[in-house]
Amino acid sequence: MNTADYLIVGQGLAGTLLAFNLLKKGKQIHVIDGVNKNTASNVAAGIINPVTGRRVVKSWMYEKLYPAAKQTYTELQDLLGGEYFHSKKIYRILFSAGEENKWLSKTALAEFAQYVVDPPLVPAFMDQVNAGFSAGEIHNAAQVDLPSLTKDFRHYLKTKNLFTEAFLDYEKLEFQDGKVKYGNCIYNKVIFCEGHATRFNPWFSYLPFEVAKGEVLLIQSKELKALADSGQLLKHKLFIVPLQGDLFWVGSTYDWDPKDELPSQEKRTQLEEGLAKILNCDYQIVDQKAAIRPAIKDRRPVFGLHPEKSELAVFNGFGTKGASIGPYWAIEFLEYLESGGDLPEEVNISRYNDLFSSKEPV
Repeated sequence: MNTADYLIVGQGLAGTLLAFNLLKKGKQIHVIDGVNKNTASNVAAGIINPVTGRRVVKSWMYEKLYPAAKQTYTELQDLLGGEYFHSKKIYRILFSAGEENKWLSKTALAEFAQYVVDPPLVPAFMDQVNAGFSAGEIHNAAQVDLPSLTKDFRHYLKTKNLFTEAFLDYEKLEFQDGKVKYGNCIYNKVIFCEGHATRFNPWFSYLPFEVAKGEVLLIQSKELKALADSGQLLKHKLFIVPLQGDLFWVGSTYDWDPKDELPSQEKRTQLEEGLAKILNCDYQIVDQKAAIRPAIKDRRPVFGLHPEKSELAVFNGFGTKGASIGPYWAIEFLEYLESGGDLPEEVNISRYNDLFSSKEPV
């Protein structure tokens, strides 16, 4: 019988970040995950944005999150030989005098100074874009190629014999003297990084997920070369994100009551109509993708140990912010697992202990 420190269940962005940091610490790990193309990590654009929403609000903890993200993704680039982290600016279209006034009020605040600016020049790609009332520019943003990162890291794990390509069978977990046996190995802890599928996990299904299916289009357009060359992302009702060559990501939609993980004609029509109002150049739609975002009710991630079975842990609930939130909190969570102490209340699974106590026992 083999032994290891951690079994990580799920190898999207959350599982990738945990596995990477555990290996850095010299821990013995194994990762298990099946094949599912409709995961949030495979569909998301990986946007890291310091300023969001119509109210122009600074993203939660951005001063800590951004440096950790840049360092972690750079280290993963060095390990895997890919290019995943791309520093970007965001050119944001404003649609009314009220939006412009809100924007200008933020540019005057010291806490926004390094993020929000009133751009003096109209970028060249606006020749292919229908203008709004005015525009602003966001600095110190980034875009992470999450599909390539998770694919390359899975390959890396396979070469080290640290990966099993299968979905975990909950019923085959055996609890033995404070540890967990699965297959032919005994682990000190099992960490679930299953995204929205945690809703169906018999130990963590009590967590208040409010999932939303997002759908995106991939388009090709040689006429958008100026956007691809600009080092910018375009926020114009929808996000338009340059990928490779003349390929662009366009999204995203929200469905708060998803029946499945598949692309829908309804959202395709919505995206097509929205895109037609943005671009005044030729483009071709080459793909439509969908995935369910693993959001928690209070819009904060959830980490920690199971209230009764401390051999089990969860690292989840990133919603749309995984690319920025994940790296910092992976480091903090592993410090908690290895050294003890407390997790902040706003991310700690203990904030939902009352929901656990009201559930039927597993």
